[in-house]
Amino acid sequence: MKQQTSLEKAKKRFMRGIYVNREYSWLLFNKRVLDQASDLTNPLLERCKFLSIFASNLDEFFMVRVGSLCNESLTDPNVKENKTGLTPAKQLEGIRAVVRRHYQNRISAYIKLRGELNKAGVRILKASELTPRQSEECKSYFLAHVLPLLSMMVLDAKHPMMQFENRRHYMIYDLEREGRRMIGVTFLNPAADRLYRIGYGKKVKLVPVEELLKAFGHLGFMGYTVRGRMLMRVTRNADVDTRVDDNDVEHDFSEFMKKKIESRARMGVVRLEVDDESSPLKDFVLRLLKLDPDYCFEDPNFFDYKFLFSLGNYFPPEEAAQLRYPPFKGAIDAEIAEAPSLIDYIYGKNIFLSYPYDSMTPVVDLLDECAKDKRVLSIKITIYRLANHSRIVDALCRACERGKQVTVVI
Repeated sequence: MKQQTSLEKAKKRFMRGIYVNREYSWLLFNKRVLDQASDLTNPLLERCKFLSIFASNLDEFFMVRVGSLCNESLTDPNVKENKTGLTPAKQLEGIRAVVRRHYQNRISAYIKLRGELNKAGVRILKASELTPRQSEECKSYFLAHVLPLLSMMVLDAKHPMMQFENRRHYMIYDLEREGRRMIGVTFLNPAADRLYRIGYGKKVKLVPVEELLKAFGHLGFMGYTVRGRMLMRVTRNADVDTRVDDNDVEHDFSEFMKKKIESRARMGVVRLEVDDESSPLKDFVLRLLKLDPDYCFEDPNFFDYKFLFSLGNYFPPEEAAQLRYPPFKGAIDAEIAEAPSLIDYIYGKNIFLSYPYDSMTPVVDLLDECAKDKRVLSIKITIYRLANHSRIVDALCRACERGKQVTVVI
């Protein structure tokens, strides 16, 4: 009831007349992304992707927007946002209330998707659901392929706490040895495969690496008695000041930015995620991080859902196609398609292409023509983002190989 009241108060504060607070507006947008994960008119694998995108969006929101507000609350705590008159502290208070509800909705969405995936032939197992035979198979896999990638530390008064990296998974253990209590820390190496498939039957059974860690991570602490454990992840402030003196013409901005990006690994924590809020280890970590408990959020399943993007690989191609949107092909204007030379065509008139409705093929063809044409000495291009296998990058590489000067800003 208390949480409901704080949520309603936050919603009212975030709106004034026709105006909506910027941060709340973004949270509403991301809620619409999460809604797509529950919208049954979307194919199952597409809904899985929407859940993953929602979680990824929220990570970035905390790193940048919450990080910025945390900075403001320290440097200029009385400044007010110009739409609703809220101070940084009031905005942060409202954000926490809204995001807490988002976590509840995220958990519910995953539970429903997990059930549907199970019906479709792919079962995602928790450690507690493994049969004795499955447990033995998973244990053997863990010892051979996961444990060698783990970093183990035992912390006591003589060994200070390590630095938790941004968005990395850690398992914290309450250890006892010869009457002494200590803290064990396991860092989950991102090089470990995210999913392990049990057997090769018709029904696909997958165990996430987090569940393997929950079931067998204690094996890395031989000689210790494990009294408790908690999976956790921290999100660090990534909002950096990129302003430089414009009069400093000798300054290398790329080197400046490189140092700024590296500094983000040591910036303050703006969120703690745990798989069990009732664990006493949560209080230990909060004290260690000097973090307000209001910035701690629970998800008993996962902290990121990127593995959902790969689930299509576990279905036969025909079935996977039925669980995705139909393939979309962008249009190519007949005039452009029939042009003998795109370079000459563009000299005669401007072309405006709108993606994804228009195909990228004319752009790739233009770059290929530029790579071969002797009139072209250099290519300069700005790219917003890249696919895993970018045809544009392939074309630019071919231009480089033919002696063209290529400059790319990403």
